[in-house]
Amino acid sequence: GMDYAVQSGPLMIENGIINRRLLPSASSRKIRNAVGITAQGQAVFMLSDRETNFYDFACYARIKLNVRNMLYLDGT
Repeated sequence: GMDYAVQSGPLMIENGIINRRLLPSASSRKIRNAVGITAQGQAVFMLSDRETNFYDFACYARIKLNVRNMLYLDGT
């Protein structure tokens, strides 16, 4: 059974592909946090150190951390 669960979103990266609804030109810039799974199967918890949009945050995770799946953890 399950005792606790978290509902959040959006799914930012799925199977190495950035969600097409995350736009590079998005102007909403905030401190972002997320959880991801790398290609090696490691869990990665991320918190930006400055305001960023969803797209740039997802790009950093995919390129620098090799994240293949990433879920935004709601809130700043």
